[in-house]
Amino acid sequence: MASTSNGQQDGSVSRRFRFDDLASTGVQLPTPASGSGDVMPHHSGRRLVLVAVAAILMLWGALYLAFHEWRARYRSRTNFGVTQVAPVIDPLAEIIPPGVGAGAWQEAVRETHAMLVSVMSANLLDVQQMQLLRDELKQTVERARLHSETACDELASIWNAMADRAEFVLQEGTSGRRKGHPRPAILPPRQVKVKAAKPEPLAPPQKNRAEPTPGSETG
Repeated sequence: MASTSNGQQDGSVSRRFRFDDLASTGVQLPTPASGSGDVMPHHSGRRLVLVAVAAILMLWGALYLAFHEWRARYRSRTNFGVTQVAPVIDPLAEIIPPGVGAGAWQEAVRETHAMLVSVMSANLLDVQQMQLLRDELKQTVERARLHSETACDELASIWNAMADRAEFVLQEGTSGRRKGHPRPAILPPRQVKVKAAKPEPLAPPQKNRAEPTPGSETG
């Protein structure tokens, strides 16, 4: 009896195809392309991270260079003030004003020196302003040397000038971290400037109570 297969009745046996036969013949089945779309986002995300890291490093480097330059200028100004300005008043310790003990006077000069160092370190004055202040201090010392009786007033004028320029430096910090510089007790107190009172405006001239009326004069 002839067997039929695949609709054929000629008696020939048909060959049955199997999927695993395709692999043996070298035919490659198409692979799904679902994973191909993940390659570009992966590379794009990594590139974005690298760019962000590079930008952060460049910003950090720029800030570091700016801070380094600012700190170098600050140290240069502070060193100039501490070594070239504050020591100018040290010769005042040798000029003892009459009526003042030598120990108390020398202590007042040392306190003034320490106060000037704090002002010079507060980053308030540039080099040109420090040079002008140094010239003023030199003139103060010369006046005290010529007239020793005015030494107390000259030293007090230094405290007055520094209080006008940097009063908060002389005061003690609220947190206690900054030490204040109280005015030496041997110095005369600072005179408070009293503003002159404004003159009152003059009253307008009053008219005469009785003014002659026309025709009242007798001729």
